Amino acid sequence: MFQVGYDSQDYGTTMNLFTNGQAAMYCMGSWDASMALNEDIAPEIRDNIRAFTMPVIDGGKGKATDIAAWNGGGYAVSANSAVKDEAIKFLNYMYQPDKLSKYGWENGVGMSAQDQTAYLTGNETELQKQIMDILKNATSVSGTPINDCGPSAFKTAIESEIQGVSNGSTSVEDFLAAIGAACK
Repeated sequence: MFQVGYDSQDYGTTMNLFTNGQAAMYCMGSWDASMALNEDIAPEIRDNIRAFTMPVIDGGKGKATDIAAWNGGGYAVSANSAVKDEAIKFLNYMYQPDKLSKYGWENGVGMSAQDQTAYLTGNETELQKQIMDILKNATSVSGTPINDCGPSAFKTAIESEIQGVSNGSTSVEDFLAAIGAACK
């Protein structure tokens, strides 16, 4: 399922493997939806990029329609900035619903956590339509990824331990013990 050395490859390497047809899947978010518009990517790949939700576990609490979405970070302006007032005006302008969200949708570079139907042009890629359907049919959307669901020691532990459990060098039991210990 994973190429040799996957756990030491960076963002660019994994994206290139996918966009060059050397990888069947690419674990990424809606911010990479612009691949479906990128004419540098071969049409047989570009026109067939699709999204899917993570599989559910039999007997688990979650459903395929429960979406774990990271809703982005925040921006701050330094109190000591020489252009503090202009920076605040810019952020207030860009974060109006018809600005950054609209521009992102029109350029296929991600989707804000809001209804995008006002921006539909009829020229959407199949990937955009699919992501919109996934979000429209979501029964719940969590804006908090698992690594942000605990104290800072938990975040550090899960982010450092996940590599070992995913590449098989750490057992699931040891992984769970390490992140459990970080919560104490």
